[in-house]
Amino acid sequence: MVYHKGIDQGPVLYSELHTREQVYQGHPVLLKIKNGPQVAVRAKFLDDFSNHGPSAHIEIEAQATSEEGTEMKSVTKRKMKISIGEKKSFRFKRDDGRLLEVGITPGVG
Repeated sequence: MVYHKGIDQGPVLYSELHTREQVYQGHPVLLKIKNGPQVAVRAKFLDDFSNHGPSAHIEIEAQATSEEGTEMKSVTKRKMKISIGEKKSFRFKRDDGRLLEVGITPGVG
């Protein structure tokens, strides 16, 4: 997660959070930057009847809340289909121009 502050106001300040989380199907995981926004992430395996075992395709949903507790506007789709090992990003923006980027690369193991 990267949180950009002051995008439209000259020098940009940002905070980063790097984490590796286990996400279980249907159960949200909460990611939070200290004194900053938080993101709830949910994941579910998509049905893939051509392979045995877990599907290599996942649907991920993300919802961001500002440090004040208000919902942040999604710049990208809130739900994305992604494959194991593929990297995708969610982006959320506040009314004051602050931008939150959440990069996700799912893996199994």
